[in-house]
Amino acid sequence: MKLICPNCETPLNEDWVCGNNHRFSEVDDVLILLTETFRERLQNFEKHLAKMREKETVRRVSDPAAFPELPFGKAVANDGEWRLRQYDLKIIGKLIPDRSPQKILEVGAWNGWLSHRLTLQGHQVVAIDYFSDEFEGLKARKFYPAQWSAIQMDISNLNPLGEERFDIILVNRCLQFFSDPVDYLLSAAKFLRPEGRIILTGIECFPNPRKKIAQIAIARENFQQSYGVDLFLNPTRGYLDWADRKRLLTAGCRLMPYPQLFRNNLKARLRRFLPVNFYGVFCRP
Repeated sequence: MKLICPNCETPLNEDWVCGNNHRFSEVDDVLILLTETFRERLQNFEKHLAKMREKETVRRVSDPAAFPELPFGKAVANDGEWRLRQYDLKIIGKLIPDRSPQKILEVGAWNGWLSHRLTLQGHQVVAIDYFSDEFEGLKARKFYPAQWSAIQMDISNLNPLGEERFDIILVNRCLQFFSDPVDYLLSAAKFLRPEGRIILTGIECFPNPRKKIAQIAIARENFQQSYGVDLFLNPTRGYLDWADRKRLLTAGCRLMPYPQLFRNNLKARLRRFLPVNFYGVFCRP
């Protein structure tokens, strides 16, 4: 891969060293491509995030044997979050042509379940995420039979990808966590090959975000009081509203409702504090 240094933006050689002698390395086959400043901030954030997760009752996948089956299998049976990922997989399967291998960038790859599925289909996948946790981050890659490229980086800034270009960029249920979702979409489009596409999953747009804003404010206050840091790693509102939907459409992004969530979307039309569930496709002009 033709990557550039996140510190000085000069090319990296095959040993992940730039011309100014900034050195990067792989850990458990994950390339750690972080500036020292961001690495320190991320490590501090991850420490507190781990404490929060210890208190949660959410079921987490930790059995290595369960990972290859994801988003299916006994480990996630009847889990609402994983059911949504099953919907994503079905939609992505219809959007990505299977007639020839595609070069795919997955943004927000998390534990690699989608990268694994795409790799099994013969695609060349590069997975990026903030987190490299063994079970809930990029290092979970070792639990899958198929292999792909994994890079831990500040995914809000794609510039370290340098000259890399992709047929498909998948923004996996994380668009709402960027400071300006539309600007991020347009900046990501620069890394598309001609006729390439960006696929957005898990787009929840709130017609009336007042209740969501209040929920996020409470969660941020509780996290700040408990751990002394913000709930979000980078500046963000943490949600999308109807104005964001309009901006996405104006930018040329097509938003389609999830067919599996028809009833949820119908409720959202009647109760405007609920989100309408979309997936999106943006084609490079």
